[in-house]
Amino acid sequence: MRKTLFVLIIALFLVLAGCQQTDNTVSDTDTTAPPIVIVTETQEVVTGTEQTSSTEEPKKTESNTSYEKTDIASDSAESKPVITETKPPSTTKPKPETTTETTNPPITESTESTPEPPETVPPPVARPSGSEVAAKVAVYINQYRGSSATVLPGLGGVALYRANELVSNFAHTDGIDACNALQYGELVDMTLYGMSESDSYYQGYNREAIAKGNWGGTADEIAQRIATGFKNSASHWKYLGSSEYSYMAVGCVYDEATCMWYCCICVSTKNYGG
Repeated sequence: MRKTLFVLIIALFLVLAGCQQTDNTVSDTDTTAPPIVIVTETQEVVTGTEQTSSTEEPKKTESNTSYEKTDIASDSAESKPVITETKPPSTTKPKPETTTETTNPPITESTESTPEPPETVPPPVARPSGSEVAAKVAVYINQYRGSSATVLPGLGGVALYRANELVSNFAHTDGIDACNALQYGELVDMTLYGMSESDSYYQGYNREAIAKGNWGGTADEIAQRIATGFKNSASHWKYLGSSEYSYMAVGCVYDEATCMWYCCICVSTKNYGG
């Protein structure tokens, strides 16, 4: 009797164990377990029993398919339930490949004609000083002469004084006024001849040649024009080119009001005052 009761208990235990195994196994028709959802990149993942927003039936792909991790039942009569894990699909959308094309700007030919460069006008030559012109006039006069005349610095002051007088009075004088004003040369005492002292005067040179002109250019160019003009004048060159007058001085000035050059050349037979 005891054996029969023990066998019944064992049988009952096995029946109960079989029922427990049936309850723990997840069937394909179980509606309480979350469904396996396979989505594409454009579908939206939902949980529970909600449907995806897309009306298109989901397509199974190998990369997004759920996988089951099942423990193999042991030799004992009790088996472990199947554990199903659902791997959500990646929601990161691949970035579209962008290609940057480098295009060169179109080459357009200009129909405009190339402007011609403006004509370059040489800057005006600075007007030389009167002393520069006078020095070069003396050089050219001596080149034209057969024998060079000695240039006297003291007499040069008289020639410059006369050149300034020519601006307001272009005419010859006897040469006494300039020498008296500068007290240059030898004093001629007229009291020795029974005359008053006021009649005495200074003798500084013997002859003079005067010229004026609207000359432009460098000091050398202006001087060459003046000397050539005297050389080509027979009445002036008669004494300017004579070896009798072995001393010389030149004075030149430029007048802004008349835009003219004025020149005076003094020559003498001897050195009256250096």
